[in-house]
Amino acid sequence: MKYIHHIQDSLREIYKIVIPHGAHELFLFIASLSWFLCFSLYFALNVDFSSMKELMGYDSFFYIGGDYPKLMLSKIISWNLRHPIFVIINLPILLVDALLPNNLHVALFALVSSTIMTFSNLFIYKICEHLDINRLCSILSIILFSSFAHIILLSGQAETFVYTISFCLFMILLALKKASDLVSDNFIFAVLTGTTITNCVFFFIIKFWEKSGNIKESLISTIKSSLLFIPLFSITFIGLAFRLFVKHIPLKDAILNDTYKFVHDDINLLDVTWKHYFAEPILFHYTDQVVLTQNAEVLPDYPFNIYNLIIFLILFFAFVWGGLFRLKNMISKICVSFFAYNILIHFVCGYGNNELQLFCGHWLFFVPLLVAMGLNSIKYVYIRRSLQLAFLLISLFIAIHNGYCYITSINACI
Repeated sequence: MKYIHHIQDSLREIYKIVIPHGAHELFLFIASLSWFLCFSLYFALNVDFSSMKELMGYDSFFYIGGDYPKLMLSKIISWNLRHPIFVIINLPILLVDALLPNNLHVALFALVSSTIMTFSNLFIYKICEHLDINRLCSILSIILFSSFAHIILLSGQAETFVYTISFCLFMILLALKKASDLVSDNFIFAVLTGTTITNCVFFFIIKFWEKSGNIKESLISTIKSSLLFIPLFSITFIGLAFRLFVKHIPLKDAILNDTYKFVHDDINLLDVTWKHYFAEPILFHYTDQVVLTQNAEVLPDYPFNIYNLIIFLILFFAFVWGGLFRLKNMISKICVSFFAYNILIHFVCGYGNNELQLFCGHWLFFVPLLVAMGLNSIKYVYIRRSLQLAFLLISLFIAIHNGYCYITSINACI
């Protein structure tokens, strides 16, 4: 009974931290949800998925098949190692989806993904509150994030990148509030690492700085936090055995599936680094069918150099002024470490370099946090007000630009 009460207390504490508190947080939640739903539902209601369901939850729809969608258990155990328990996390959504009429499938995924992204906005705001960041700076960081975060909802899906953003922000919030315990840590590790296997390093990074850089304590805490994940992860090994010994799939294909196909050497790394990981995730290109096209890597340049200048100024201010100059702050250490880890995986190792916008979900959500910290740290009122106005204007420009390109690119697919 003692353990049951402990689990109940932990879940109750998680619930208290997650839900909006006060009128301002509730307003932020409703406004954010309305904003993201405008984009994801527009996509969901204007794109024909009858012949390409995989675009609406390109991982999730892998588990639903037939004219009358039903959960395909054989597909669950044939999952690959990239997302080891993703289907278990997404199972409630898939079960509800299987009971809905065909015309509501896409709307459900749009609602779920928009809700998850809305919680990301709320967590950013809660983190800013805990850091005693000026409310105006906090709101500006949310406006900035909202001006480009809907790009991550390209296919309106409750998918790995949307989950990663929200789970990482929630874990950071728990660390700041010193509210994490064995139960909450096991829950976060399971959903974070189960969503995408490389997220286990994200978990370790947060624990590392939470433990003041003590590697031994961080490793022990990470191992103890994997107790729930391990039995769930065993399903992945069942799937691996199924692919190897029943379907007789070669070992490389059985482990990685199509992952290795996304690693390419025939690219201009510097060009891809700027366009795919910095520019495109923040500002849409002017082009037709950017949402659905498989030729995303050949999109044209922006019409004016001012676009690149705006993006450079945002990232420079965030990572240099808000990050490197604030390295005594735990959040800055976490953000810089996360970004360095992504550089290793995607820039050095080259994974996903041909997939435009895709991996911005693993780091882009740090930008509003770092911007808020940077703005809040400026002591001179006139300079701070000027920069706040500048970021507001930049955010409005990005929102208008992205909204226009988002709608026109979808209309091009209709």
